[in-house]
Amino acid sequence: MNATSNSHQDCWSDAERSTLIEDACALTADQMDEICAVFYAELLQRHPSLRSHFERVAVPQQAARLSSSIRLMLDYIRDPQKLGGVVVSVGVSHIGYGIASAEYAAFVDVLAGVLSRSQARLPPEEARSIWKREFEPIAELMAIITNEK
Repeated sequence: MNATSNSHQDCWSDAERSTLIEDACALTADQMDEICAVFYAELLQRHPSLRSHFERVAVPQQAARLSSSIRLMLDYIRDPQKLGGVVVSVGVSHIGYGIASAEYAAFVDVLAGVLSRSQARLPPEEARSIWKREFEPIAELMAIITNEK
């Protein structure tokens, strides 16, 4: 990484991004389910105010749904048009849950941290930054979709 840059985003190479995506795509469904279960445990521990969103949902089933959504998004991450369609579909399914924009930011922060620990080829903080860059636009779109009236 270029230590003189003010923005980490300017320093990521396509190879580093591809490394993370390849590693994530190589995870089995069971591994991704486990990562998503860890994600929800950390999310609810670090942001207890989000528990109200999961009162009527079994977290293990929600983790499996998230795992499936992530794998689908990874399949389309290099095809923005298809990825956008997936995000819109997932966003529409979340309308009415009352999720605030800041809560999507917490989701991205925790998910990026958990995913960064699932790989070993890049330093964890670098991997976390790349995952955040990948998921922040998705979260922003989800926030727009779910908060439309």
